[in-house]
Amino acid sequence: MTRPIRILHVIGVMDRGGAETMLMNLYRTVDRERIQFDFMVHTDQAGSYDAEIEALGGRIYRVPLFTGVNLVRYRGAWNRFFNEHAEHSIVHGHIGSSAAIYLRMAHRRGRVTIAHSHSNSTGPGIGGLLLRVAYLPVPSVADYLFACSDEAAMTRFGRRACERQHYHVVPNGIDTEAYVFDPATREQVRTELGLHGEAVIGHVGRFTQEKNHTFLLDIFRAVAEVVPRVRLLLVGDGPLRPAIERRVAEAGLGGRVICTGVRTDVPRVLTAMDVFCFPSVYEGLPVAIVEAQASGLPVVMADSVPRTAIATDLVTRLSLDESPAHWAHVIAEALARGITRGRPSADAVARAGFDVRQTADWLTQFYGSVIPGAESDAP
Repeated sequence: MTRPIRILHVIGVMDRGGAETMLMNLYRTVDRERIQFDFMVHTDQAGSYDAEIEALGGRIYRVPLFTGVNLVRYRGAWNRFFNEHAEHSIVHGHIGSSAAIYLRMAHRRGRVTIAHSHSNSTGPGIGGLLLRVAYLPVPSVADYLFACSDEAAMTRFGRRACERQHYHVVPNGIDTEAYVFDPATREQVRTELGLHGEAVIGHVGRFTQEKNHTFLLDIFRAVAEVVPRVRLLLVGDGPLRPAIERRVAEAGLGGRVICTGVRTDVPRVLTAMDVFCFPSVYEGLPVAIVEAQASGLPVVMADSVPRTAIATDLVTRLSLDESPAHWAHVIAEALARGITRGRPSADAVARAGFDVRQTADWLTQFYGSVIPGAESDAP
C-alpha cells in the first residue's frame, strides 16, 4: 500500500482554540491512508489534543517559542528538524509571527509551503504592529496562501496577495451531522448542569482578550435585570479564565454563571443553550459561530466577526460600540421569541460550505495536486 503524504502543520499549541479546532475537525475526517498530519508546536507544554493526535497516527514535534531575540536558537531548531525529517512534502503554517522564517527555510529545502490566516486582526498596540511587520514577507515566501475568509486574508496578506492564483479560502468546516438538535440530549445536559426552568445564554471560546469575556459579563448583568431566571454558560479555558472568574464573584454572579472548562462534547452542550452571544473584538471565521447555527441557536455576535460566518437567518450582528443594555435587549427579545430547532439549521450550514467532509475532500485533492508525482485530481 502507498504510504500517505505527511503534512507538517505549524502552530503555537494544539489547544482548543479556533484554528486548532478546525485542524482537528479536518484531521479526524481526511482519508488518513492518503494524508497524514504531523504537528510542530511552539511550546513544551502538553496540548489538549496530543493524545488524540498520536492515536490517529500523527506525530508532535517541538521548537521554542519565537521571541524575536532568540532568532539564532529558533533557526537552529528548525535546521535540525529539517535535516532529520525529509518526509514532510508540505509545510502548512498557521502561526504567523515567525512564518517568514520557517516557511523560507522549508522552501529552500524544496518543500511546498502554505501560509494560513485565521484572524481578521493582528491585535492592538505595539504587539499588533510587530505582527503586521512580521507578515510583510510571507506572501513572497509562501507558495500558497490560505485563509478562513477574505477578511482574514486581506488583514494578514494584503489585497494584492489575495488576487494571486495561488490564494484559496478554506472554510472552517464542522461535522454538521453531530450538531443536529436533539431534545432528549438537551434534557440530559440541562439536568447535568442544573439548568431546568432557566433561560441559558451561552458562549464557547478560549478565555483570551479577543473573545471579550469582560463585555460579555456586562451584557449578562444587563440581561439578568430584565430576565429573572437566566444563566450564563461559558465553555472553554484559557489564560484569562481566573480573572473572569474573580470578576464573576465580585459582581455577585457566582450562582448564575457556569464555567465548564474545556468540553469534548460541545455539540451536546450547545443543545442546552437558548441564545449564543459572541462579542469578539476580532475573529477570522470562528468555528463556534458555525457550530451554534448548526445547532439551531439564535446568535447575537459582534459586527467585527466577518459576514462570511453567517450561514442561516439566525444571526444578529451588533456593534461593540452599542451599550451592554442594548445587547441585552436584543438577547432578551430572542429569548422571548424562541425558535424551533432541528435538522434544517444543520443542513443550511452544510449547504453554505461549512461541512468538514467537503473541506477535507478539497484539501486532500489540493495536497496531492501540488506535490510532483502525486496522484490526485486537481482541486
